[in-house]
Amino acid sequence: MHFRVRAILLTGAALVTLAASSGAAALSHVAADQQLTWSIVPSPDKPVNDTLFTGVSCPSASACTAVGYYGNLEASSRTLIGSWNGTAWSVVRSPNRHLLDNLSGVSCPSAGACTAVGWSARILGVGRTLIESWNGTTWSIVPS
Repeated sequence: MHFRVRAILLTGAALVTLAASSGAAALSHVAADQQLTWSIVPSPDKPVNDTLFTGVSCPSASACTAVGYYGNLEASSRTLIGSWNGTAWSVVRSPNRHLLDNLSGVSCPSAGACTAVGWSARILGVGRTLIESWNGTTWSIVPS
């Protein structure tokens, strides 16, 4: 069994979301002059061996983007992007270039503008940079 830990954090009077292991739910907390209370929130996942979020950016309590991959790095992997709307997580369609595509970090100065970075490879061990950009509607690959 593969065990993965995913973490999504907002600072200040906002939201903290944590999820553990493939297929697990996320924990969520809203802290605005309230006593700390945790609740379970379903997290986006793919029904495969490995699902891993490796980066997150939250420009507000109702807009977070998490990036990573799903699949098995020994055979293939695909980009995975999750979006938090303040109530629930959903998986967002993202492009892939090769057999092994992974996103590891993301920066979102606003809900309508994000840049994610990672790597892409046709075969394991021979990779190159992968940069994807969100324009508020779709993700696209940026030449690098």
